[in-house]
Amino acid sequence: MEVVRHGAGGSYSMLLNIGAFSSDGQLVAILPQSTGSDRLEIRSATDGALVYDIRYPQELGLAYDIAMSPTGAIALGRHGVVNVYDRARPDVATAMFESDPTVDMCRVAKNCRTSIGSLAFSPDGSLLAFQELSVSTLPVPSYDQGSVYVVEMATGRRVAKLTANTGRPTHVAFSRDGRRLVAMHYTDVMRRGPIGFRVWDTSSWKLLTEVTGLGKGFEPLAIGAVDGAAFAAVYAAAGGRIELRDVERDTVLWSVPLYSPQFERKPTMAGGEEPTLDHVAIAPNGKFVVGYEGPGWMINRGPLDEPDSLGYFGAIVVRNTGDGSIVSTYDIRNVNTLAISPDSKTLLYSVGFHQTYVALARLP
Repeated sequence: MEVVRHGAGGSYSMLLNIGAFSSDGQLVAILPQSTGSDRLEIRSATDGALVYDIRYPQELGLAYDIAMSPTGAIALGRHGVVNVYDRARPDVATAMFESDPTVDMCRVAKNCRTSIGSLAFSPDGSLLAFQELSVSTLPVPSYDQGSVYVVEMATGRRVAKLTANTGRPTHVAFSRDGRRLVAMHYTDVMRRGPIGFRVWDTSSWKLLTEVTGLGKGFEPLAIGAVDGAAFAAVYAAAGGRIELRDVERDTVLWSVPLYSPQFERKPTMAGGEEPTLDHVAIAPNGKFVVGYEGPGWMINRGPLDEPDSLGYFGAIVVRNTGDGSIVSTYDIRNVNTLAISPDSKTLLYSVGFHQTYVALARLP
């Protein structure tokens, strides 16, 4: 891969940043911290130049996910609310959508709503779907209250409320033709069981398919369309493998070993016993999967001021969606996010431990 832009991103989180490209591929929006961000950066996807750097008022709360619409809208998922902005004025909200209060949350907390963990616009931008994180910290957890909300952008009317329980990560997406909606659904959030998905018809909101038992649970995954599958999920499977599955047919398309770059392992290093998948994305054209694969989080029990004292070891790996074969690898430490442009030609990734740097790279 050819790195075409590398510059300071200004994040002080060692966790992933959240990024989204505009539908025309000209801009990329970034929430600098995945643990919740009060800032929004909008950069040129051509050269990485900073277009907007906005710090929102504290009373709005932190944003946990972001989506950009084909019509130019930007949606930020916060605690129990989604704020919508126009990309020409991303500092002024044009709409707000709320999730419903959670009864059990009201019994133990002042805020009766949970965080919005995932957002998605329909292909024509007419609908916005958002998924809340399920309750998992109550004295008696309730797993039948996780929901996906779908609202009509033109009127603000809620057109559907669907049941889907999820923790982190969470994921919601429309099919390319907009006729189906998929969302993550866990049957056991507290025990971090395997991942599941539910698929609905967007004309009737009838549940079409439910798939359970995917992956190891609570680990990165991505949903996208590939050849022959409207919804394919890529995720880390048991035994240090990466799998691509047709969600609607509940069929594994391929399962291959995760890649691990070669590096000098010091005797004082701990962790990294089995390869992990820390971030992953499916290209919009459906031709390849990009993942950050490797031994994962490691710590050197020696002095913490040494260069390799701690961090993520791995490589950005580009795979063919047809068979999982590796197209290219790029060995790099501490990757925090991956996002692919709508034309599938540009990869956004960020690296760093304290000061994060954002880079744009051309894909094969």
